[in-house]
Amino acid sequence: QRLLGENNSNTLSSMCQLANTYSHLGNWNEAEELELHVLEIHTKLFGGKHLYTLRSMNNLALTYSNVGKLNEAKDLQVHIIEMYTKLLGEEHLDTLKSMNNLALTYFKLRKWNEAEELLVHVLEILTKLLGREHPDTLTCMNNLASIYSILGKWNEAEELQVHLLEICTQVLGENHPDILMSMNNLAGTFCELGKLNDAQEMQEHVLDRCSKLLGEEHPRIIKYMTNLAEIYSALGKFNEALDLKVHAMEIQVKLIGI
Repeated sequence: QRLLGENNSNTLSSMCQLANTYSHLGNWNEAEELELHVLEIHTKLFGGKHLYTLRSMNNLALTYSNVGKLNEAKDLQVHIIEMYTKLLGEEHLDTLKSMNNLALTYFKLRKWNEAEELLVHVLEILTKLLGREHPDTLTCMNNLASIYSILGKWNEAEELQVHLLEICTQVLGENHPDILMSMNNLAGTFCELGKLNDAQEMQEHVLDRCSKLLGEEHPRIIKYMTNLAEIYSALGKFNEALDLKVHAMEIQVKLIGI
């Protein structure tokens, strides 16, 4: 900075990299301060409609979201989407990523309907551009499935979760921890739809695989046992439910002393 000046492109690039490092380390206040400074310089040098300025704005919005300044994040993200749409078009990946970021901010603000509307739109375009099996499409699909679950749209959630599970199993393998978590989520959806036998079968599989892969005293075991116990209770299998709840409590006591 002393040699080149803070308006030099190399200096600005270094500032952006440092801010990114702060973000990865969870040093959000330092990241926010630096990103504000970079945004100010970019705005002065290039104007408010330049892509450099908008990308700086996007970084700051993500930091705002992470520090809980959700309304500030939302306002920036709405502006970014408007500008990206004018400059790059609605179907450009940067525009779509910005829409996804705004949907996540809506999620944190508990504005479920706004988040749903955005994600449905983004998913439609991503599917058309990249296909249903692209990682960006699957990430959007997962976010939308979560919103559907919150809104009680269980049929829609099930459809997305089944597709996600099928594709991700092909990529990661049936025994990957993320696959087991997806199965757990789908089992919960089956419960809400009254498909209790399907839920039991899937949750028993999740518990069995998790026990073998992670050990019987892994924290996730408690969650999976408790979920299976609830399914047993819904099916009227009260003895099995009680046994599981007792076992889960024993593991919890051993792990954290509660």
